[in-house]
Amino acid sequence: MSVLKVPTRRRGRPPLDSTYADETRNSIIWAGLELLTEKGVTATGIDQILRKVDIPKGSFYHYFKSKDAFLEEVISAYNNYFIRKLKKYFEDSQHLPLTRLRNFTEDAKIGMARYKFKRGCLIGNMGQETTSLNKTLRKKIEASLIDWEKLLEECLKCAAETGEIPSDTNCAAVAAYFWIGWEGAVLRSKLCKDIYPLKLFTDQFIANLACKS
Repeated sequence: MSVLKVPTRRRGRPPLDSTYADETRNSIIWAGLELLTEKGVTATGIDQILRKVDIPKGSFYHYFKSKDAFLEEVISAYNNYFIRKLKKYFEDSQHLPLTRLRNFTEDAKIGMARYKFKRGCLIGNMGQETTSLNKTLRKKIEASLIDWEKLLEECLKCAAETGEIPSDTNCAAVAAYFWIGWEGAVLRSKLCKDIYPLKLFTDQFIANLACKS
């Protein structure tokens, strides 16, 4: 659903200066983002991530005290990235609110097709693997979804103010409903390798929400 690019990093064992250490650490996080978004937690090993950025295995625990601590950082990085993406669309005053929402979904379709439906949403993927995640990770995933709901809620409030949707719409509940359904549509698109589930959900969501003329 989202385009993630691993930052480039110089090859070999990292030197001791803090700037390069931060660069290396970020490279590991973004490599993890890419692989976890595509394969999920249980199918992705630390070795795979480190090979992707050409970092010796023994260096991992220099940057992260555990795999769970690493996953916490990955979730935070993805959530920050995705919030910026949502704000780009949901706060775009050049378009009416429902058009902003549709523009976001159109971008998601393009992103999934570009990666041949191998990648979806990191948060959605990890949310399906709750048995392999500790309580802290589950809470971070839920908190990310709540962040997204709040951003969409504000967009829907604008839609109510402009008359695109009924003024008495429970925007908080509708925003939560959108993300529940959207994550399901992303999963279905990965399964059938087609944008149709995303299109169907978006069209039905907006049609059922919009004021009837």
